[in-house]
Amino acid sequence: MVDYVQGCDGSILLDDTPSFTGEKTALPNVNSVRGFDVIDDIKKAVDKACNRSVVSCADILAVAARDSVFLVSITLALKLLDLHHHCLAIGQETNYTYIVMAALQSFLVCIAVVVSITVIPTSAQLSAGFYNRVCPQALPAIRRVVKQAIFREPRIGASLLRLHFHDCFVNGCDGSILLDDTSSFTGEKTAFPNVNSVRGFDVIDDIKNAVDKACKRSVVSCADILAVAARDSVFLVSTFITLGSLILSQYAHLAV
Repeated sequence: MVDYVQGCDGSILLDDTPSFTGEKTALPNVNSVRGFDVIDDIKKAVDKACNRSVVSCADILAVAARDSVFLVSITLALKLLDLHHHCLAIGQETNYTYIVMAALQSFLVCIAVVVSITVIPTSAQLSAGFYNRVCPQALPAIRRVVKQAIFREPRIGASLLRLHFHDCFVNGCDGSILLDDTSSFTGEKTAFPNVNSVRGFDVIDDIKNAVDKACKRSVVSCADILAVAARDSVFLVSTFITLGSLILSQYAHLAV
């Protein structure tokens, strides 16, 4: 969120004063963005390690975001390997969202509590290859659109991940955040914590159209599209960051 307003300057960390209202409590951010306590802990640890204040808050935010993607991707890989031996105790459920949520459980504690998922050995007929049987073209279509969106705007990967989080926070991962308001209904999309904050709805629409076209029918739920798009966003962004780092390392000797 820090780079949305006037670039990556760390201004989202500024507290309000009697004459100044900052980004931290601005309408799109209040009761929405979080993690300020972690940044405070990082700042103290870095200043202590360096014996002085040498690392800017903007740099701390950037490096913390990078390390978060890396560490979470390792956790996801371990969880996905574990799924070869375990599946969820949710009866005959074949909704792909719950499969992805199992992989996310270790770092999305708040969502795991809301959805009440418990990973234990079971013989339920849950399969990670559900859509491979129903429509083998579905998951590749989702990844293709997500990849195109990230190439157009790298920040959209984080936005799609956040969109999935916000969907799961209210009554589970049901895709309800995608519902438009009606004359008698105000949905999550325009609710106070989300309005002018969450984004990426246009990408989800593109994914839905691409999947329906690939499968020749509407077979993948919007909730599943959100879950898979979030998963692919984490993978693709971390891949691009790794490739970018490798390229930069090759040309580091040319820097003046």
